[in-house]
Amino acid sequence: MSAHGRYVIRRRVIDPVAGTEQSWGWLNFLSDEETTGIRGVTVGTAQIHVGKENPLHVHPNCAEIILFLAGTVEHVVGEEVIEVSQGDVLIVPAGMPHKARNIGPGAVKMLVVYNSGRRGFQLAE
Repeated sequence: MSAHGRYVIRRRVIDPVAGTEQSWGWLNFLSDEETTGIRGVTVGTAQIHVGKENPLHVHPNCAEIILFLAGTVEHVVGEEVIEVSQGDVLIVPAGMPHKARNIGPGAVKMLVVYNSGRRGFQLAE
């Protein structure tokens, strides 16, 4: 990470090697209060491998905005199950249980944004 006067640049961060491997794929936070000092927002990328799903979870302190860059998921949001795919945006309110399962032939790639610099996470299952 480099700080240049009033801005910060982090290069080559959209990469599984730069993130944390999960049983379902990987997750990488590009900017949050801890990594860049920016308060009020967390930005990350995530990938879900073919046939895998992340666990049912909630973010008690923040909403999540998910931009689907590639692939198709079956997303559980509260009591509903919806299909979401490349080019769609899903907004999950704070505290709402949700999870996604890759139902397509390729990896699901997402940009995730939270309205908190310190994203909360709790398993809901």
